[in-house]
Amino acid sequence: MIPRRGLSLSLALFALSCVASSGVARAQWAGTPWPGVRYLERTDPGPVRVRALEVDLCDPGMTIRATRPAEANRTVSAWGSAVGVQAAVNANMWHCGALCGVGIGNSERFAADDDAHWGYLSFSPDGVDYPWDYEVHLPPIWVEQAVGGHPRLVNDGAPMPEFAGGCLERHPRTAAGFSHGRERLILAIADGRSTSSVGMTCASMARLMTELGAHEAINLDGGGSTTMWLSDRGVVNRPSDGAQRTVRNHLGVFTHGEGTPRHCGAHRALPVEAGVLRPVSAEVSGAFRFSLLDLRLWPQGFIDAYARGPALEAPRLVRADGDPAIYLIDRGRRRHVTSPRSLVGWHLHHVAVEVLPAAEVAAIPLGPPLTQFAYLAVSPAHEVFLVDHPEPIEPPEPPEPPDPPVQRDAGTPTAPDAGLPAELDAGAPALVDASASPIDAGGSTLRGTCAATPPRGASWAALVALALVARARRR
Repeated sequence: MIPRRGLSLSLALFALSCVASSGVARAQWAGTPWPGVRYLERTDPGPVRVRALEVDLCDPGMTIRATRPAEANRTVSAWGSAVGVQAAVNANMWHCGALCGVGIGNSERFAADDDAHWGYLSFSPDGVDYPWDYEVHLPPIWVEQAVGGHPRLVNDGAPMPEFAGGCLERHPRTAAGFSHGRERLILAIADGRSTSSVGMTCASMARLMTELGAHEAINLDGGGSTTMWLSDRGVVNRPSDGAQRTVRNHLGVFTHGEGTPRHCGAHRALPVEAGVLRPVSAEVSGAFRFSLLDLRLWPQGFIDAYARGPALEAPRLVRADGDPAIYLIDRGRRRHVTSPRSLVGWHLHHVAVEVLPAAEVAAIPLGPPLTQFAYLAVSPAHEVFLVDHPEPIEPPEPPEPPDPPVQRDAGTPTAPDAGLPAELDAGAPALVDASASPIDAGGSTLRGTCAATPPRGASWAALVALALVARARRR
């Protein structure tokens, strides 16, 4: 085992072995206050002071939080500090009463709902959504967090073509949206109502959101409510009232830097036909350092639909001397940890890596690579399962070439193999019922029975032909 202080060298070597992301960071995102979060502050012509956050929803440990009804009516900084998020902005307008449009915090809903006028951003386990087509869309029961606003600013990657009413005036504004693919959340604010920052119209805010990478975006509450707060810097804009307003609800961001992201649409459980459930004991969960944020509560019907696999074992990591590739040893097989994100997604970055001779690592059978994150399903009875690939089946050994047929005198009797029809020659391979054994791609896998494997290139029809020739010779 290498000491923990040597783990950083292993991680550095490991990172060199990984392919860099194809995306190119845009120059304006200069700061990275937390893993998976980028920050921007600048002054545009006008002048207009702009502050923005880009949140990678698929970064390890990323989660989104909105206001619960019991937490309403606080300033952005007071709410953000109270619930422990790292960044927060104001959310819904509330001149309608309790709230304008949909508001959900930790699955608790405000009295207001979608009335075909307000759109909303919603965050659920394993995904996000943006319902808006001027029809009533009640949030599904699995939505955990949601905030709403009006009007839509960006649709299908382009600013909306026209706006009316107050949208034509320059004011402080707050907006939120998703990137194409909905793997990034973009939050932006523009200060206004002062000589140092004159504010934006909806059209200019839409152009800003498009520039920041939003494929779809919505206008949230603005004016004196517009506020962005960061836990390490405080309020980063200048609210137009001279101080923060008390607002009804909020939208916050928190990253743990490791483990399963809460709302990543690319993170899905393996389907029933391709996955098994592997029990995870409390001891093994502790060894991996899994947390409540890694868990997904499943109905019993989902749990029952999956086949069961072997229990997950405590983690052991190895790599070959001189090779940065890291493997998790899982039931005698090595499973490639494909990227640094996968390493922290499985909470494996704290596990010391054993350096073994290359030949020893190569001798360990190869299993399926690790997914980016561990997907843990919890039953109503609080049983925890890893949704994983089935245990891989080793490819069969290549068959030995058959002995050449023995030339026999026509008058010499032959003794048939026990259990085979007398007319089959003793030297011919036995025919078995293919339905009696599961067939794996590339060869036969036989359970509880013994049979000869046809030589490469042969077919069952050819073997039958050989048997008929032998029978004709004896006649």
